[in-house]
Amino acid sequence: MHPVPDHLRHHTPVTGQRRDLPASTSERQIFYHLGVGQVFFNRQKRCLYVSDLNQTPVLSVLAQLCAQTTQHYVLETLYLDVHHYFFGGYRLELADSLCKPLLVALRLKGVMISYALAESAPTKPPSPDNPLD
Repeated sequence: MHPVPDHLRHHTPVTGQRRDLPASTSERQIFYHLGVGQVFFNRQKRCLYVSDLNQTPVLSVLAQLCAQTTQHYVLETLYLDVHHYFFGGYRLELADSLCKPLLVALRLKGVMISYALAESAPTKPPSPDNPLD
């Protein structure tokens, strides 16, 4: 695969770019940003979101990591609607000890990992007595 020339980089949409999302992003919105070979990881919830388990090697990597130990994880199918007609993707809830090894292994396999950005601390308005406060 050839790199994108500099004169086209900002004018041509390039697939596979990491797209970190705000921490307030809902689970439904996450799946609109995922593609094949991409996952989204929420550090606070220790959840990995993936849209395609056949093309993205999450389960095979996870099976290799858990082969020697009895690590616990939960795989759930998520839908975009309450009636479960429109498939959204999968949510993998991981044990704390599995998060870092799985993310490193996925990155080595070429999977693009996006993250939830930390919420910025609310800023208080300056006081009328001291505008530099």
